[in-house]
Amino acid sequence: EDQFVMAGDLLSLCVYGISDHFFCQTVSKMMVAQTLADPTHHLSRAAAASTMASRGSDLFLQAPVWMDPNSPYMNQVLESNLSNQLVTHYSPALEPMGQATVLLVASWLLAGWFHQAFSFKNTLNCTTERAILVTVRTWLTTCALLFAISLSSQAACGCDHFYLVAKGDLDFVVDSSSVLIWWRFLASYLLGSGQDEN
Repeated sequence: EDQFVMAGDLLSLCVYGISDHFFCQTVSKMMVAQTLADPTHHLSRAAAASTMASRGSDLFLQAPVWMDPNSPYMNQVLESNLSNQLVTHYSPALEPMGQATVLLVASWLLAGWFHQAFSFKNTLNCTTERAILVTVRTWLTTCALLFAISLSSQAACGCDHFYLVAKGDLDFVVDSSSVLIWWRFLASYLLGSGQDEN
């Protein structure tokens, strides 16, 4: 087993998993704060609707019709609705940052074991093309495992559309490919033998 490449895989996936969730949460909070700082949210409901419609947004139209737009609680209602619309939504299994990262790493290790992605003949003692091909095959198996976990968690919690993969899950899983492929490419290209084992 190539422990150097395996450690690089795990490190890159951990950094990716944590930073992905952290930046999604941080950016969405900033967008909510920026939108609420917009002076149009103090206007009447009709004025806010026309202002936001001219910008191509319907975020302010989500306040209950019975609520007075000048109510002191309007900011909390709008903040809650904006958070629901702007925050990236994940399935219950991939929502927590740590849990999503652990599931990603565990799925990668299981798929890597199945495809022998950590043996020297598929990491450093092979051509770069073979290393990338094994990485892609392993990543596809990892995707299948993570999507199965995601759909199972949605079905278990009773989500409305448990048969659909959440957008956040899709982004999280698909974007992990670039991290893995770049790491494996660099490891194979810079440190590998460039020839397949005979």
